[in-house]
Amino acid sequence: MRKDYYSILEVSKNCNQEEIKAAFRKKAMQLHPDKNPNDSSAELKFLDAMEAYEVLLDPARRKKYDQEQHYYFGYRKQSTQSKANSPKQKNYSFSEAEFLQRQEMARRYRDKLRREQAEEESKLPSYSDFKYVMISIPLAIALLFFVLNRSQSGDEHRLSQQQLEMLKKHPRSAVDPGLPSPEKSVKINMSISPLATFFSSDERDSLTGAVLRIENPSDAEVVVCLVALKRRQVIRNCFINPGYFYLMDKIPGGNYSLQLMYGKNWNVANINPIDSLANGMFDSVITCAKIPIGKINAKSVENASAFPYQVDKKIVIPAVEELKQSNKLSLSQFFYPNGIRKMQR
Repeated sequence: MRKDYYSILEVSKNCNQEEIKAAFRKKAMQLHPDKNPNDSSAELKFLDAMEAYEVLLDPARRKKYDQEQHYYFGYRKQSTQSKANSPKQKNYSFSEAEFLQRQEMARRYRDKLRREQAEEESKLPSYSDFKYVMISIPLAIALLFFVLNRSQSGDEHRLSQQQLEMLKKHPRSAVDPGLPSPEKSVKINMSISPLATFFSSDERDSLTGAVLRIENPSDAEVVVCLVALKRRQVIRNCFINPGYFYLMDKIPGGNYSLQLMYGKNWNVANINPIDSLANGMFDSVITCAKIPIGKINAKSVENASAFPYQVDKKIVIPAVEELKQSNKLSLSQFFYPNGIRKMQR
């Protein structure tokens, strides 16, 4: 049977650490070998008191000790009650050596269970694995948004230097979109309609819509409005950086013209001179113009949904010096050409 540490220190089983320390100091003063040089039992009692102090002062060791004591006394009590309630059963008892042997067997069984549990836990993903997963998921999402933003930023609409040179020599000639494009900063996301708050909302035909390629080889930034002539209404508008092109897809069939505003340094903080509620304007407007582009035919569902898109019509924006006087518009005519309807707000 294991020693009763509470009895050795003469404390209760519910004692706190301060009571344990005080009881040990008292016992140490009584049983210290220096104070009992002729008493050999005092040294053994002092060692027992020190052992009891070390076990009971450590919360983990004390908890384990209390469990073992509870197991021992509970087992003995249960055995006694079982014998008392079952007079027909054979009365037998076991020695302390047998009890210690059973305790050793129980300890080995608990160790075996711990080893099996540790083996099962080792097969599960570790905390570090979950940590890396939790870190990698936000990074993957951030990378996805970055890729999507890059795909919409207008970089894929760059005209290479070779394309720009070709356009300067032959402004109306075809340009191969597959030519390599050098890196170049984009001042504004071309997928954003800068005057969407002023003109009518976008109109798209997802089934039979056509694709219009608009190229800007000039040195100016250009705001482009696609005008449906029959309805006299702006159905789409976009921003094209110098040396870039823009694909305007899902365009309903019909007759169209382009309204162009050439300028420098588009700034959304500028106040629109026509409508103060419409945010954004160039720091300096160079000129405005109107370019007829004629009829755009609708096409089959298969061609409309094919990717990469097949361009149905291509327009090269002329340089400012190439514009004819008949093409030029005033700023008010750009916003209200021929009574074009504005979006109701």
